[in-house]
Amino acid sequence: MEKQQSIERENHLAEKEEETRRFRKKEEARLLAKEEETRRIREEEEEARRLAKEEAFEEAMRLHNEKLTEIRLELKSARRFPFYKEAYGKAKNKLQQHTYNVPTFDYPDRKYGHLRCCECFNRWDSAYARQTKYQICRRCDTDYRAYKLKPLVSSGKRGDAVHDSTRCEVCIERGRSCNQ
Repeated sequence: MEKQQSIERENHLAEKEEETRRFRKKEEARLLAKEEETRRIREEEEEARRLAKEEAFEEAMRLHNEKLTEIRLELKSARRFPFYKEAYGKAKNKLQQHTYNVPTFDYPDRKYGHLRCCECFNRWDSAYARQTKYQICRRCDTDYRAYKLKPLVSSGKRGDAVHDSTRCEVCIERGRSCNQ
């Protein structure tokens, strides 16, 4: 009789343990699904913010370029007036002020950087510079970080220089060019 009771207790305990194990698995699965959903929502929100930021930047650049064209026309027409020097000087000052107030698009870590090699004194600029990443000198193959970083300023056209992905730490880490 006692043996049967102990077997029943053991069976009951085993059932409880199995029930607890199933509950924990369900709870873990629920928590994982909730974490995944939260991560997906966060990524969607970040993407929406990034797209909104890009659209606002494009609109700001369009307005900037319209204003720049307007000022250039004013500068051209100022040459035709008898009080040419005064009008031309005002228009030129307006053009310079507007040129310095170019909208910038702030990438998370990418900046326009000035680099200088301390071995061979080679200097170069890169629109793919980062504060914590190096680029390799073309002359002596030593790696250096940018000594001066500026925010990226878009002129509305791509530069002539091609990004040398074989000498960029970010490209080497990714296994592909960082301008893609």
